[in-house]
Amino acid sequence: MPTPSNVPLRSLSFCLASAALAVSASAQVPDGTHVTSCLKVNGSPWPGNGGVFVSHPRDAGTLTPITGLPESITYASDVDPGAVGANCVLIDRSIGGVIVGTNGRAGEVLDLHRITLDGLNATQVDLYELGTLVANGGGVFELDWIDDDEVIAAVGAINGAAGSPATVQIARVDFTSGVVAAVDLRGFSSSGFINAIAYDAAIDTVYFGVGGFPSGNSEIHSFTLGGVDAPALVTTLAGALRNLAVDAAGDVIAGLAVAPASGDPVLVRVTPGGGNTTLLSSIDNVNAFAIEPTSGQFAIVGQNDRTDPFTYGAYFFDGDSGAGGAASQLAIERDSLIPAGPLTGVDAAPAPVAYGDPSGFRDYAWSDEQAPSRFAVAGQPWDAIVDWPDHASPLFGKYLVAGASRDPVLPGIGIDVLIDARRSFLSGGLVSHAGALQSSVDLDLPGALKGETIFLQAFFFEFGGISATPGLRITIQ
Repeated sequence: MPTPSNVPLRSLSFCLASAALAVSASAQVPDGTHVTSCLKVNGSPWPGNGGVFVSHPRDAGTLTPITGLPESITYASDVDPGAVGANCVLIDRSIGGVIVGTNGRAGEVLDLHRITLDGLNATQVDLYELGTLVANGGGVFELDWIDDDEVIAAVGAINGAAGSPATVQIARVDFTSGVVAAVDLRGFSSSGFINAIAYDAAIDTVYFGVGGFPSGNSEIHSFTLGGVDAPALVTTLAGALRNLAVDAAGDVIAGLAVAPASGDPVLVRVTPGGGNTTLLSSIDNVNAFAIEPTSGQFAIVGQNDRTDPFTYGAYFFDGDSGAGGAASQLAIERDSLIPAGPLTGVDAAPAPVAYGDPSGFRDYAWSDEQAPSRFAVAGQPWDAIVDWPDHASPLFGKYLVAGASRDPVLPGIGIDVLIDARRSFLSGGLVSHAGALQSSVDLDLPGALKGETIFLQAFFFEFGGISATPGLRITIQ
């Protein structure tokens, strides 16, 4: 991809002021923010309740709590020993809410919580029963999406729909049908326990992490969700595996806890069938991480120093910065305003967000390529990429930026206009990259735009007709 020439957003601040632009905030998890979960651990150094919090993706600061959560997530009035409460979290893009897996004690029912939000307040909680906790208790260790309405979960020590007594199972939860079912592991058994999971939809493959071995090592195994083969060993890693994810290239990223100050890698890229690459060694415990859908960078929660419990916090890491990289501080939850337990999970809301459908002569669409420059941060250059369909070579392309979206409008020329052209305050030409079969919108975002939401649409002109992209909602961080 050629280096774009940045087109300054020259008159945007004036236009915003003169038009008195007021874009309503999202009624759900704000675009581009990070969501974290935490446990309640009575008798620990952490005095707070369990919960779910939202943080800014780049500014260090306190975490904002989601309010109205049930007792099974916060354990607000609980005084008994044990680690209970929110153990992992996913952003639910279909309803703009969150999916929360919990930890609990023996005899308690283990539920998966699907939470609808109004702003950052929970207005509805739907429960999906996984089973009854046995032995010393357990919980939902990690979640991932199978598709827009079904998740896969690593769950432990339950007796019920997703497992047999005192075993660790992988469960599927279908939010449409309400069905909770164990995944057939085709005879797999291990002396360790499954505590991490990720799904690669492109190849229908589940990756799961097994820890708890006396050696202190962990294993990653894989199997095809729709297949018949038993899970196969992918790799063995030093340390306690906490979290897995699949990146845009199809590689598996593993987050681990290692011995204090050992220097062993705690964030590792695993190429199935290839090798392992150290990404991060600067902290001792990556308890959970999320890959930002737009930038490809990492949000991390964990412990900077495992000998100091108060270093539990949220961090930020550029996954492309090479081996042995250092994590930057992202947010601090250890303060008197928001006491909380150890952070257990994190997810990153996408931004920008495409909406609507392509229309007109050809289906031009916004690319889902990841790059730090695709994340709209005030005071920094920003670009968005449009893929050309059918090896098209348009004559030229134009874009419009507006203060609001609108329902599709057909102006009589065969395209859907998905922004409010009456509130358009900026236009320009797209930069053509013929070799890559792409065009880009390249802007500089003034610092004064921080927190604003704007809307973008691109239009292409060629001999056969006019085309329009979907809209793009851009919340500027």
